[in-house]
Amino acid sequence: SSGGPLICTVSPQSAKQLVLLRAQQIVVQSAPATDDTLRLLEGLMRTAAQVPGRKVVFVISDGFYLNDRKTGSLDRIKKVTDAAGRAGVVIYTLDARGIVGDAIDVTNSSPVDGKGFLTGASIGEISASQDGLNALAADTGGQAFRNTNKPMHEWVEKVMDETSNYYLLAWKPDNEEQKRGKFKSIEVSISGRPDLKVRVRGSYFKSAALPLLTTKKKRD
Repeated sequence: SSGGPLICTVSPQSAKQLVLLRAQQIVVQSAPATDDTLRLLEGLMRTAAQVPGRKVVFVISDGFYLNDRKTGSLDRIKKVTDAAGRAGVVIYTLDARGIVGDAIDVTNSSPVDGKGFLTGASIGEISASQDGLNALAADTGGQAFRNTNKPMHEWVEKVMDETSNYYLLAWKPDNEEQKRGKFKSIEVSISGRPDLKVRVRGSYFKSAALPLLTTKKKRD
């Protein structure tokens, strides 16, 4: 009726199916771009390995979704962060969308029903799209900046300031299990100082030389 609420009656079963279809649509649409992004980042890490010293990489993106079964993106994230660790690269990420949230508003095109089954159908999409940015930063010892509209120079200056002072930690595996090829997690803590936060490369694959992108030597 004119001026009245628009109500669409949807059963719980139909609502569940719509949410599943929405999730599948997101994965299918974003998978190629996500794969291209992570491949390029891994290539960048391998190139950076040829330059001595500690490096900082800024990744500015509007986010991407991780879905291991469909795209293998979780495994590729691990390859990127492992290559970054070997190359001495710390990744800082920024969600280019600025301040974003999952709240329902007038721009939300999801159907609405009287019992509220679909009201929150899209809630979680924003935070899920930030998972990849969070992983790239956390697993290399960097930091993810999200939901902020601060001027870029402010967070760049903060990053440059904190990365100018750091500790270089070396550790040698104690047994064969720690040397094997599966992905391993690393945890570092400061004894007696729970008030301090440690950001460190969070994992590694088996020890192996990081292959260069090319074996041809340039004259320059």
